[in-house]
Amino acid sequence: MAGRTWPSGPSPSSSAKTSPNTPIRAASTGPTNSAANCSAGCWSSTPSGNGRRRRHRRRSPVRPCSADAFRAAACLRGCRGFDIGRRIRHSPPYCGEMGADAITIDILGSREGGERELAEALAAGARRLWPDLADDRRDRLEFHVGVKLSGRRGVQDLDIVILVHFHAPRPFPIRGRPGSPAALRNLVAVIEVKGHRHADVRFEGTKALVRYRRGGEEIWEDVTEKSHRQLHALRETLREQGIRDLWVHRFVVLQNLSPSELPRGNDQLVGGTPDFGELLSVALRQGSFERDSASFLSATTPEAMHRIFGLPLFRVLEPSSLDRRRMDRLVRVEAHRADWFEELGRKTIVLRGRGGAGKTVLMLQMAYRLWEEQQARSLFLTYNLALVADIRRTMALMNIPSGLSRGGIFVESVMAFMLRAAKRFGVLSETENPLDDYEEHVGTLAQYLVGEAIGGTDVENLKRRFPEEFAFDQVFVDEGQDWTNAEVAVLRGLYGPERLTIAHGVDQLIRRLAETDWTAGLEKGRVRVRHLRRGLRMKANLARFANRFAAELGLEGWEVQPNTEAGGGRVVIAVGDYFSGPRLHRRLVAEAAEQGNRPIDLLCCVPPALGVDSQGGGASRAARRFEAWGISVWDGARSDVRRSFPNEIEQLRLVQYDSCRGLEGWTVFALGLDAFWRYKFREAQRNPAEPADLFVSPEVAACREAARWLTIPVTRAIDTLVINVSAGDTILLPALRKLADEDYVEWVKL
Repeated sequence: MAGRTWPSGPSPSSSAKTSPNTPIRAASTGPTNSAANCSAGCWSSTPSGNGRRRRHRRRSPVRPCSADAFRAAACLRGCRGFDIGRRIRHSPPYCGEMGADAITIDILGSREGGERELAEALAAGARRLWPDLADDRRDRLEFHVGVKLSGRRGVQDLDIVILVHFHAPRPFPIRGRPGSPAALRNLVAVIEVKGHRHADVRFEGTKALVRYRRGGEEIWEDVTEKSHRQLHALRETLREQGIRDLWVHRFVVLQNLSPSELPRGNDQLVGGTPDFGELLSVALRQGSFERDSASFLSATTPEAMHRIFGLPLFRVLEPSSLDRRRMDRLVRVEAHRADWFEELGRKTIVLRGRGGAGKTVLMLQMAYRLWEEQQARSLFLTYNLALVADIRRTMALMNIPSGLSRGGIFVESVMAFMLRAAKRFGVLSETENPLDDYEEHVGTLAQYLVGEAIGGTDVENLKRRFPEEFAFDQVFVDEGQDWTNAEVAVLRGLYGPERLTIAHGVDQLIRRLAETDWTAGLEKGRVRVRHLRRGLRMKANLARFANRFAAELGLEGWEVQPNTEAGGGRVVIAVGDYFSGPRLHRRLVAEAAEQGNRPIDLLCCVPPALGVDSQGGGASRAARRFEAWGISVWDGARSDVRRSFPNEIEQLRLVQYDSCRGLEGWTVFALGLDAFWRYKFREAQRNPAEPADLFVSPEVAACREAARWLTIPVTRAIDTLVINVSAGDTILLPALRKLADEDYVEWVKL
């Protein structure tokens, strides 16, 4: 780091404003003689001056103090809490005033495991190092346990991320160099924690490797290289948020080895349970600034650190009503399906069903059960980046890991996985554009695997060299009807057919002319096909509407069985310009809120005409219209946004129709559905999805293909489906008028 200048900029002020979307911490509260905010999240009243303590007041009826960040009895203000589900209820003594006992150190995220214990030990060490830390609210130190990334560089989990900012450099002693001056201004660090015993750790030069046993195989993971990938994955994630000039420190903590057992020359390995001062001394060896003959640690400017603290990546996720519903569905298995799980790992399992039949949920149930009961590690593959983000949010809320150490569920896009495999086997070079000739690269890899140019030994060596990327006990395939034969061959070559479970969507082809047959070439006894006919997502009225709508559009035989155990459901048909005014939208959002739903529980689907403009920069057209109404949006129409799951519970999820497969919402807004039909009709005319038929005209075939596409968004809603078409539409409007006689359908003219 020599030659870099000392980051300059104003120090944080005690009167600095906190963004309304930023979690309130004790470190960012105002002076003691003004109204202050409880760090647990509820509003506190101003003291009357008589020395009485503040009492908690809930911010809203649906948001008591959150326990997502803290265990029972862990309120920062010192009141004794008790755990109810995922929240802490407060009991006397109530929160005290912001005095000398204020705590500026937060431990956020996962509340159990070796990572949490290490974070607590480091926090205690920081308090010992600077006993006066609580006296200055301008200083801030956070330990984030179990941070979830978007999967860049194959990294989805970070054990611990440390964020530190001091308004003025704080001195600390350098271990092994008594009398040498050193100081810390700010810090960003990522820690990989390993609790392996001595026999399961080995060193190759300065590299550290730890042993796992998975699927009967012995795997040695290079944690030094993994730490390197974590560092760059975090830096790239922050760079996307505009944080460019940033130094990130990295550490690998081997908890069951003493410092004397570590090899020399590796400045990231730490043994035992280090205190915070020891960690800073190791950080100095990785890089520091020199100023006035003293060593300084500084990651970036004060302004950049304030932005990092406020990023959604480091906010505590709050589960919504729909989140809780999903989590409950993952852990509960219907009794009549319990035996379905027994064939995992022994047969190719194919789950066939139309949209809304619960194929994706059932696969996640299987993956979750494998993890719960066997600590198995599963790979979940899908083409839909919006669905990847959606599932990762659920995994983060449930604290389900994805790595080798504890098993779990690794969620990734099909293309990312296939291209990485092609690179690791040398089919695709590091310098080639991976998106160029994707099918050719995957086809070549499939030929090598089928022809045994790449044999079983090569595959096992790949899993041993890159276990984080390829060592999985079970593989779950979403939208399997759309996979190419080459992609099927690659998965079979890497994992064998017995480890594959496939969700096969009926009448949901997008990429191919014909459905993929995952049972081809397999003996009957090695395959189990399960048929899912009942609509589990939609309330009964929505399933009935979808059936009638499909019939009106000429889709003979298209049907989903209504779930009579989930009665109700309604449809709102809005004719005209949806963005002519916010009245209807606000009314529908308010009605969803009355049922306990937040904006993130809703889903808005838009056609390309309301997506990102041709230049590809900035927010989508629909997002800009919503934001003009003061509505916050997770703009999944943008490819960069889809890489990360939504962190804000008050954000409306927005995606283009092409990305809505597998998603769901309590209320679904299908905006410009007629524009989407025309878009798919023209696309089908240019590239017919069906082989030429002498008895079916190209126009009729294109109409059928466009209509089939519409069955995907109309099966996304749980309770309320809002269909918006233009007043001049001549295709969908006549069909919708015929359905308006149902008592659960509301007709609105905009």
